[in-house]
Amino acid sequence: MRQQACASGETLTRAVGRSFRLRLLPRSPAQSVLLLFVTIIRSAMSQGQPFVVHDRVRWADVDHVRIMRFSAFTRLVEVAEQELMRAAGMPYGDIFDAPTLWMPRRHLAIEYFAPARLDDAVSLVTFVSRLGDTSATINVDVRSMGRHTLIAAAAMVVVCVSVDTFRKQALPAAFRDALAPFHCSVDAARAGAPESR
Repeated sequence: MRQQACASGETLTRAVGRSFRLRLLPRSPAQSVLLLFVTIIRSAMSQGQPFVVHDRVRWADVDHVRIMRFSAFTRLVEVAEQELMRAAGMPYGDIFDAPTLWMPRRHLAIEYFAPARLDDAVSLVTFVSRLGDTSATINVDVRSMGRHTLIAAAAMVVVCVSVDTFRKQALPAAFRDALAPFHCSVDAARAGAPESR
């Protein structure tokens, strides 16, 4: 939702991360542009932050040369998703009591950058990079805890559907609000990481 800003005092609504309203008082066009710029910068700086949980590479995750199998990374994605939902105030134990909506996976992509070895400690840096009308993209960066090396990057799209009909539904406002603190771009989530590849 976007409206034009003007110096006459109209309300400005912009979607930059989260929606906000700013009442512009009568002022010069230059002052209005400056105020608009400051507001956009503040909004961008208030983006969400990734959620981080730690795990280890288990014996069941590795192959004969003791590196993590490509298929074992899905376990880490599920751990990260479950802990993200718990941190957002929506633990799976509560969600699955009497669901009317469901969030099946539509797409999962994983890029691999470095090996993870048996018993390595890893950080699962989890964030929501997109909240669409009916779907959300949950990202998980798997990083070495000691070296901060990006080992793998996963992007998973979940779609909101009705349990009864399995037809797409709008993401509930409560879901959006709960995940808002973790909504940020891939670049913002990786900013400050000592090594990105």
